[in-house]
Amino acid sequence: MATLLTAKAEATPDAIFLEIEGAPPLTYAAVSSRALELAGGLEQLGVRRGATVATVMDTRPDSVILWFACAYIGAVFMPLNTALRGTFLEHQLRVSSAFALFVDQAHIDVVAGIDDTVQRAISAVVLVDAQPGSAVAGLDAVSLHSVLEKGRKHPTSGTDAGRWNEHAMILFTSGTTGPSKGVILSHHFVVNMADLYMRSLRIGPDDVFYSGLPLFHLSGSVITLLAPLVSGAKGVLDKTFSVSGFWRRVREVGATHTLLLGAMTQMLWQREPDEYEKDNTMRAVVAVPITEQVFRPFEERFGIKVVTGYGISETGQIMFSSVDYQAVPGTSGRPEVANYDFVIVDDNDEPLPAGEPGELLVRPRRPHLLFEGYVGDPEATTRVLSNFWLHTGDICSIDADGNFRFHDRKKDYLRRRGENISSFEVEHALMRHPDVRDVAVVGVPSELGEDEVKACIVLADGASPSEASLIRHCVATMPYFAVPRFIEFYDALPRNEVGRVQKFVLRADHAARPGWDREAAGMKVTRRSAAEL
Repeated sequence: MATLLTAKAEATPDAIFLEIEGAPPLTYAAVSSRALELAGGLEQLGVRRGATVATVMDTRPDSVILWFACAYIGAVFMPLNTALRGTFLEHQLRVSSAFALFVDQAHIDVVAGIDDTVQRAISAVVLVDAQPGSAVAGLDAVSLHSVLEKGRKHPTSGTDAGRWNEHAMILFTSGTTGPSKGVILSHHFVVNMADLYMRSLRIGPDDVFYSGLPLFHLSGSVITLLAPLVSGAKGVLDKTFSVSGFWRRVREVGATHTLLLGAMTQMLWQREPDEYEKDNTMRAVVAVPITEQVFRPFEERFGIKVVTGYGISETGQIMFSSVDYQAVPGTSGRPEVANYDFVIVDDNDEPLPAGEPGELLVRPRRPHLLFEGYVGDPEATTRVLSNFWLHTGDICSIDADGNFRFHDRKKDYLRRRGENISSFEVEHALMRHPDVRDVAVVGVPSELGEDEVKACIVLADGASPSEASLIRHCVATMPYFAVPRFIEFYDALPRNEVGRVQKFVLRADHAARPGWDREAAGMKVTRRSAAEL
C-alpha cells in the first residue's frame, strides 16, 4: 500500500485521489505527506511495527490518512463498526489487543462507557476532532492535533513501511458459533483484491468510483480506496448510502462505477423512478448479490452493466463476472482460477460432481492471497483451514460451464441489509435481560432480500415483558442493525438429543408463527432513531 501511494504521489502529485463528502478533495501528494506526518506521530505515541491501531470513526479524511500512516510504519489498521457498543465493542478491542484507539466526537461517549479493564489495556486513545487540551470523563486521551504536532517534528521517512507479506488490516466478520472474529489481511491480499475489481470493471484514470459504504466494510475500504489507487481513477466516498439521493449524487460526482450490496440493489430497484436516474453517468455496478429476477431488468432500466461475484472476508472476491463477460442471472460469475483452486465437497471433504451443491473450499495459488488467520484465535484459524483448504461454510455449486451458484449458508449466519450479524452475540445480549430464560435468534426471509432477525424467546417464570420493552433493551445493548424485527414467545425451544437448539425448526415455523413485528408496530430502528428509542 505504501509503495503504491508513494509512487502515485511522485508521478502525479496534484491528481485528485479522493473526494470525501463534506471535505476538500485530497490529492495523492496531500495524502502521502499527511500520512507520513501522522505516521511520525504514531511512532511518538509508541506505535511500532505490527501494532494494531483501532478506530471508532465515521467516514472522514482522517480515517483514510490514518490507514496509510499505519502502512508507512508497518502498523495494522483496524476500523471498527461505529454501531458497536457494550460487550460487542469490548470483545473486539480485547481480542485484538489494540495498542491505540482513534475515536471521533460522535462516538466518544460509547468508548468512554466500555469496561475499565478494556480501556486500561489500550496504551493510547486519540480524540480525532477534539480541541487541544480537551478531555472526556473516563478517558485518558490525547488530541489528534497534538499527535500531528509531534509527527511534524519527527516525521517518518516511510522507508520501513509495511511489506507485501505483512499484515495491513483487521476486519471483524460475523461470528456464527461464537463471538465475531477478527480477520487478518495482508498488504498483498488487499492490493490484489483491488486489482481484480479494477480489471473486472475495466476502471481507468478517467473513471470515478463512488461509494456510500463505510470504511469498516471490506468493500468500503479495500475497493473504494485501493481500486482508484491501483488504476489512477478518482474515488468518491459519501458518509452513508442514500436510496433517495443515490442517482442525484451519481450525476453530481460523475460516477462511472460503484458497488452495491444486495439490499441496496433491491431498494434502488423498488424505488419509484426519478429524473436523476435517466441519462446517468454510471457505466457498471458491482451488485453482490443480485437476484435472478432483477438482474437483466436492472441493467435495462438504468442503462448500465451489472457485474456480480462472490466472496467472504477470509477470501475476498473469488468469483467474478466482468463488463466483458456477464454472469448468467442467478449465478455469481466464474472462479478466479488464475489465483485460486476451488472444490465443492460433501461433509467428508470428498469432491462432488459438477453442478451438485456442497461446501465450497478454496486455496491460493500464490502466497498471501487468503486471510492470515483470526486475531487472537488460533484454534478457529486451524478449524477453518482443515485439510489444507479454507472451508467457506457456504453451500454452493459450479456447473460444467464454470458458472458459480450460491445456495445457502452452512453456518448459522445472518445477513441483513448488507450487515453480517452473529446470532450468538444477539442471543448473548438478550440473555442479559432479567425476563429472558432462553433465546434463539434466526434469520427469516426479508422482502428486501437477505434476512430479517427473529428472536424466539422463552420467558422466565412469571415474567410478562412487552415486546417493545425487549426491543428497547436490544437497542441499548447491540448495534442498531442487529436489533430483531420479529419476536415470538415459546414455552420451550426445540432441541436435539445433545441439547442444541434446532434452528431449522424455528425457521420453518416462521410462516405459521411469524410473531410480533416491530416495524408493523411502528418501531423502526435506524442508526438515528436508535438513540430516541
